Formats: sequence, C-alpha cells, structure tokens
Amino acid sequence: MANLAAPKFSLNVGGASSSEANSENFEALTARNYEAAGEVKNPIDYVELFEDEAKQITEELTNGLTQLSMLSIVGMPGIGKTTLANPIYQSPLVPLHFHVHARCCVTQLYQKRRLLLEILQQVNARTEPRHGLTDDELAEELYRSLKGKKYLIFFDDLWDTRLWNDTSTSFPDDNMGSRIMFTSRFHNIVSQIERKSITYPLNPLSEVTCWKLLEVKLFQKECCPQELLGVGMQMAINCKGLPLAVDLVVGLLRNKERRQDCWEQIANSLNTHLLADQQGRCWGILELSYNHLPNYLKPCFLYFRAFSEDEEVPVSELMWLWIAEGFVQPQKDEKGSLEDVAKKYLSDLIARSLVMKTKRGSLGGVKASRIHDLLHDFVLAKAKEECFMEEINGYEHLISPSCVHTMSKPYRLFVHSRWMDGAAITKPSAVRVRSLK
Repeated sequence: MANLAAPKFSLNVGGASSSEANSENFEALTARNYEAAGEVKNPIDYVELFEDEAKQITEELTNGLTQLSMLSIVGMPGIGKTTLANPIYQSPLVPLHFHVHARCCVTQLYQKRRLLLEILQQVNARTEPRHGLTDDELAEELYRSLKGKKYLIFFDDLWDTRLWNDTSTSFPDDNMGSRIMFTSRFHNIVSQIERKSITYPLNPLSEVTCWKLLEVKLFQKECCPQELLGVGMQMAINCKGLPLAVDLVVGLLRNKERRQDCWEQIANSLNTHLLADQQGRCWGILELSYNHLPNYLKPCFLYFRAFSEDEEVPVSELMWLWIAEGFVQPQKDEKGSLEDVAKKYLSDLIARSLVMKTKRGSLGGVKASRIHDLLHDFVLAKAKEECFMEEINGYEHLISPSCVHTMSKPYRLFVHSRWMDGAAITKPSAVRVRSLK
C-alpha cells in the first residue's frame, strides 16, 4: 500500500504494575512466541485507513476555539471507531493542549456512579476515599475539579443519551477550549444532544482495501500465491468492509496451510456462518473462529467473561487464573513449566486476532491484554450458552428466584466484592460451581 500522509500516533505502553516483577523473562518468551505463531510484526496502522478523519479530529481538538464542543465518531460495530480514537486520545498532543483528560468505557449497562468515580480518579486523584459520597456529591466534585480548566473527556461506546442527560451539569463550559469526544454505533445520538457537536462517520472499507489488508497481514511483503487469489479475494469481500472481520479471517488463515483446498474449506464455512448471521455484527465469523479453536484454548478465551468490557487484564494475573482453573495442561513430551504453556496459549489467541495486546514491555512481550467489545458480547453469550460462567451483580440479583435457578447451572460464578457482605452462596444453591471469583 502507498504511504499515507496521516499523522502517526504512538500508543502509550508504559507503566508496569508491581504484580509483574518477573515480567522480563515473560516478555522475552512471548516475543519469541509471536514470531513462531506468525504474527505480523508491523501491521498496517488502522489510523492510516481513516487519515482524513484523524486529521480533522486532531485539528478540532487543538484548533484554539474556546467554546466547549463535542466530537463523535460513529459507525457500525467492528468498523474501527475505538481503534481510531485511542491513538488520538493517547497522543502527546493531548497533555500539551489540556490541563486534565479522562477516558472511560460506557457500555450498554451504563452506571452513573461508576462513571463519575472513574473520571474523578483520572482528573483529581485525591487520596481520600469517595465511596461514601452520594451520586450528587460526586457530580458536584467533578464539576469543581473541572471548573476553570481546559479538559478532554473521551466516552468510548456510547449507547444512548442517558449518560449526557445524567452528567452534563458536571462539565462546565468556561470558554477554556474543552472538548468531549465519544464513539458510538448509533448515528442519531448526536442529534439528541443539545450541544455544539461535530460528527465523523466511519464508512466500511472498500473491497480492494479489505483484500490489501488481508494480503499484507498474511504475507507481509510477499504477494499472495496465484492459486489463492480468487478464494482470498472472496473472503475479503465477505468481510463487508469491517477491519475487525478482516483481522478474524486472518486469524483463521494463519493456522491453515497455504493450499487452495484448505482456504476453500475456510471460505465455505465462512459463507455458511454468514448466511446464518442474523445480527450482522461479525457474529458468523466469530462463531467460526471459536469453532476452529483447539479445545484447550476455548475455556481460556471464554474466561474473559470474568472481566468487564474494555478492561485491561495484566497478563501475569490472567496466566495464573488459567493455571488455577486447570485450563493449562502441557501436551505430551512438551517441555517447560505451566507458565510457559500459558504464555503460548495467549500467543496463540493473539495470533488468531481474538485477544488484543494493550501494553508491551521493554523486551517486546505483552504486559496487558483485552478483547474487543464485540468479542466481549460474543463471550458473554457463549459463556452463558455453555454454562461456563455466571455473574452475580447485586444483592437483589443474588436472592432472586431466577438467580437461584441460574446458579444451579454454571461451573463458575464471579461475584463483585462490593456485594459479598452478608451474602452466602451455599452448595445446595450452586451444586455445579467449581470456582468462585
């Protein structure tokens, strides 16, 4: 592909946690594992695919206009909204132009209190606990923390106008040049917010661009073999212009021999799953990717059900949870510790485009990971379907008849610690539960 003139934004990968004291050996091993798994070292920067939008958004954030304004990036699931917005938010320009900034993932199950606490922690990290404050007191503290400052707030994955209706009074307009940026899959949200706003719609990629992405990610600087061109292009067309779909197809093909019959087998399965996909959200490709996972990787992938959408999971924590659950089992004659095997599992999931690395270490290995919000939706549904894991989200939920019935099914329960006081889960009500998080 030709070099595009879009500004390049580097992801912030700094900041090691204390729980990763032995990370250097881990990073070195995972860096080697990625090469063995066939991961592309220098994938196409998705910001380049939307260079015009990237330039316009950056200019709007830093243009010097003093009125508080809103910027929205909208498009269908898997189109690359967050992938575009994150590097812009994390670029060095942000701390240069804004006194404070905060980013939070909204999700469909929006909770005002959690969101207020999350923003306050980023713009005013005081040491005194805030959990004793009411929602109104938190909203007032946020207003005071932002008053007289130039701020940038990034809401990722906005589903409706409830968030803005509930929190708009906490964002002062002091003519300081503050900005509020959000991503959403719904185009009509902007028209419902009574505030100066600019919308940047992301359209599906062309079929040619989808094919070029697929070819570069699979073959890097080489060309696709002639006998694979036809079937490869057809799979690219079936991605419907979604970068996420391209990544998932690449993840499927990386583990297959580069033979025409192998690719045709994947293409036929892809067609079948796409015809059955009533939601049009890459669900068919996700189902196919999951079905092609080795059995030992399926529970590792589903375990992301235990984490919230957009949550960065330290790799060391994830690795030990997998081991504690008994998911990690060395193959016959396989050398290395359980930790080594767990690292290879993670490398494989990343190479299949099912897990994203979000923080790198100095040696090139991964320090934190997460899954795409669309994949998180899939994991929620699949974990429930397979009775893999269930969440207890509130005391009322815990004591409800439906919850008692639900708890008799899954093998794993995770309960938010804030709800555990005074609650008891007994064996008769959770007869199949093997682990509690």
